[in-house]
Amino acid sequence: MVTGLREMCALFGLDTVKPYRDVVEKKKEESTDTVIQDAASTLLDVIDGRSLAKVAQDLDEKQEDIDKLNVAVAGTKVVVKKVQRTVNEHDKEIKETKAGLIDVNQRVDVVEEDLEETKGKVEEIDMKTMTNAPKWSRDVTKLMNPESDHDWRLLSSRLGYSADDIRGWATQSDPCMAMLSEWYATHKTVEATHGVLVALQEMNREDAAVIVENAMKAVEGIVADEPVDYPEPPEIFLSYQWGHQNEVKLIQRHLERAGYKCWMDIGQMGGGDKLFEKIDTGIRAAKIIICCVTEKYAKSPNCNREVNLSVNLGKPIIPLLVEKMSWPPKGSMGPIFSEYLFIRFFQRPGEETKDDRIWPVAKFQELLMQLNCFKVMPDETAVTDEYKNWWIPVLENIVIEKKNTKTVGENKVTTTHTETDSGSPDVFISYQWGKQKEISVLYQRLTGLGYTCWMDIHQMGGGDSLYDKIDRGIRGCKVVLTSITQKYALSANCRREVSLADALKKPIIPLLMEKSDWPPSGPMSMVFTQLLFINFCKDESVQLRWDGPKFEELQQKLHQHVPLDNDEGLKQEEPPVTMATVANGSSDKKEMKNDEKSQDNARIHNQQSSTETKDVPLSSQGNDSASGKPVINNDPASSSNSTNTTAGNKVSSDTTMGPDQRKDTAKTNDKEQKSAKKSSTCSIL
Repeated sequence: MVTGLREMCALFGLDTVKPYRDVVEKKKEESTDTVIQDAASTLLDVIDGRSLAKVAQDLDEKQEDIDKLNVAVAGTKVVVKKVQRTVNEHDKEIKETKAGLIDVNQRVDVVEEDLEETKGKVEEIDMKTMTNAPKWSRDVTKLMNPESDHDWRLLSSRLGYSADDIRGWATQSDPCMAMLSEWYATHKTVEATHGVLVALQEMNREDAAVIVENAMKAVEGIVADEPVDYPEPPEIFLSYQWGHQNEVKLIQRHLERAGYKCWMDIGQMGGGDKLFEKIDTGIRAAKIIICCVTEKYAKSPNCNREVNLSVNLGKPIIPLLVEKMSWPPKGSMGPIFSEYLFIRFFQRPGEETKDDRIWPVAKFQELLMQLNCFKVMPDETAVTDEYKNWWIPVLENIVIEKKNTKTVGENKVTTTHTETDSGSPDVFISYQWGKQKEISVLYQRLTGLGYTCWMDIHQMGGGDSLYDKIDRGIRGCKVVLTSITQKYALSANCRREVSLADALKKPIIPLLMEKSDWPPSGPMSMVFTQLLFINFCKDESVQLRWDGPKFEELQQKLHQHVPLDNDEGLKQEEPPVTMATVANGSSDKKEMKNDEKSQDNARIHNQQSSTETKDVPLSSQGNDSASGKPVINNDPASSSNSTNTTAGNKVSSDTTMGPDQRKDTAKTNDKEQKSAKKSSTCSIL
């Protein structure tokens, strides 16, 4: 076949054989005869256009290309050698440059040292010649120069400078320093510093005020006002804010006249002493801490440190309210001071004294009585005639004014209701960490129903201020849930949370998580006496599910204070009524009646005990603030029903009476109704 195709190619041309190329190639692969294979290969070369002449021509062309490449490679070698010589020269130059750079760096280091030394000398000369402001003014100007609503311009205005003066300083590189330099040049240093400090505090620039305050405290000991060498640390520590130093000095002098030694930082801070180290020593050695509370005291970082250290060390605290303000103060001190009764140390109209005292006479006696209760005894040899017989009570003419605002005792400093922060959670969950697992499930359950809840592990992180976060959480919430256990009743932090919530008149819903007496024993009992708890301790498995009738009761109480946008959380499908559900319903009603009966018995018992102390005179109540809390009758229906029944019986008997008798009967009915309302509302414990 291959031979035939070769002949056809020779006779009829190459085109007649091309369609048979695959057949020839297949024949070549299948045949084992070398002759046939050679013939097939020759025919395939002819079909593909490959011939010996063409192959030779291709080889000649390739050889020419190779010759050209050889010439190019030879030229490239010459160029590479030149580049290598250039690189070697550059390498030498780089090494020389590095050596020169090292020398330059050494010279720059010397220049920087000289520059720093020159800068220090310039600043020293500047402080001596170009400015009259103290050294600490450098730190203050760094804070006040950046433009804001409370920058150096407002400080200049508070110090009495005009707009033209402010425009003149604005052209200088350091306008605040220029203003302070002129301020100190035209005033005495002490008066100028005090004016700057007061202006900064009024502007709420506590960051700059702290710098001035610390600087002044650091130099107080250079010339002591009244140097006293105590053989042992004083038993009383006076904590105050520097802006009220004169008032606190007056309190210190009168306490010393009464035989008490006091620790006050102006007397114990020597030259070179570290401020915080001395304060720490004074608080640790003291038996009692007297806090002179003002608005600025509550905002001062140093005063917050002193109070927190005192609380952590378990030191007794006596708060003196030096100016009229809301109680407890806002901020991190709120949860701490909410459980304390303050002593009012400012005068009201009609309480003025003939000397320089700023407090009513009876209040200083109250302070001395408190010191005596804490077993802080005076030095009898140091007691002056003024305080020899201090325990003899001073007759006070107590006038109770009728106002719409609620006053407790004779204390007219009312607790202001702050508006809830729109960004604060509505429900504050107060608990002891022993129930954290159950409360975490409750938190998830309530948030799933649409409530915004405050729980410490979700709202607080490392570095947060514990008391400040709790204060803002309670002030911003609408209702407080308390998880009552035995450990909860003994926890100091839980007690502060309950006290602050009660002082701010926040609604409290107690959840009884363990079997215990009601109200729980301890300081919380006076708050919880007036409240009805929700019993979650009968079936503790509910505390891991939070469902059932008791949880529905909790939802209903929450809904009274925090109505949801959609009430789907309260609406549940009602199961079909069967005999089993009726039986269960009757058992649930029995349990609820038993709970209500036990709570009513506890409330009646506490009301009876409260009426025994109802007639105690105001002069024997001790503190100026609330000595007790009102006991609210949470079952007004019973009292109203009994009153209506009595009134109804008397009305029915009026038909047989004369006109005069009817008038007398009506008067007695009114009196009885008023007395019934009073007994059902509150009584002073």
